[in-house]
Amino acid sequence: MQAATLVTLHDRFSRGEALSDDERSLLEAWYAEQDRAEQGTLPLSPASDPTAHLQDQIAQTAHQLEVITQQITATLTANESLRQEIAGLHARLVHQGAGRAA
Repeated sequence: MQAATLVTLHDRFSRGEALSDDERSLLEAWYAEQDRAEQGTLPLSPASDPTAHLQDQIAQTAHQLEVITQQITATLTANESLRQEIAGLHARLVHQGAGRAA
């Protein structure tokens, strides 16, 4: 059944209109489906300390920052190495050019 029809059934039911047995069964099945979908969006243990979830997120974010910091440090080190290599190649090129000019 289309969602629009189910929403219409819900609207009729919530306004107190009588539904047939088939309509009521369809609506109850839809409610159950909606409840299952909603449960999938909620934290796994709603009875747990609400700050535990936030602390877990903070710990995960801190770990991600550590990994990113390590990646940045590695990139900076690689860049410095490349700068030195480029400077060496540039000096060599200047030296070779000076030798040819003489």
